Amino acid sequence: MKTLQQIEKEIASIIADPTNSYWLKIQLRTRLSRDCLEYAADAKALCDILDDRACAVLAEKLQI
Repeated sequence: MKTLQQIEKEIASIIADPTNSYWLKIQLRTRLSRDCLEYAADAKALCDILDDRACAVLAEKLQI
């Protein structure tokens, strides 16, 4: 498991990287002030629904 210091360094690196999206950077900046369990649950829910949608779009395009 990563330490809090390692994670904070990784977050700073993501925010500093110009190739990362503005949206991702804003989410990292604003969510860190919220309850970590709450934003982790929100992020997982978002990831799950976007993954489901991506799979459905791909299946539809490939007609599987």
